[in-house]
Amino acid sequence: AAQSRAVDIQTLFDAIDSDTKQARNEFSRQVGLGGTYFYFVRGAGEIEEITPGKVILSIEGHQRRASIETGMIFGNTVCDATGWAKVNQFADLQSFNDLSSKLNRQIETEVLAPLRDHYKQGMRLEFVGCARINDKTDLDPLTLIPVSLKILTADEKP
Repeated sequence: AAQSRAVDIQTLFDAIDSDTKQARNEFSRQVGLGGTYFYFVRGAGEIEEITPGKVILSIEGHQRRASIETGMIFGNTVCDATGWAKVNQFADLQSFNDLSSKLNRQIETEVLAPLRDHYKQGMRLEFVGCARINDKTDLDPLTLIPVSLKILTADEKP
């Protein structure tokens, strides 16, 4: 349900290039006091490269790229980027981490596994995903944990 709140990746890249601080204020979530920002994004791109655990996409209409994680997923990035589950809503940190683990396994089995053997260079994908950014070096490619992936046909628009 949260997918409708995801920012378009081209919009995010343009905003970061224009004013990083404003882009953070408008589109990110920050957990704690660290310098890590979480973004919930959507977009489409063409597969440039397939590596173990990743699919690198060129983003339509932008020079930057995105990297879709296709292997095992760890951490709390999905909860932190979407913002629908916050650590302070749980009795303890372990309960929050358990939820994150269950979401990660669900993504691995329901989003990634059905497509894992079907990626081909030049194929177009539509995605919704979560990113964790520490600094500008994390932007190309922007690494995403997908919550939704769809292979687009030649005539299909994202």
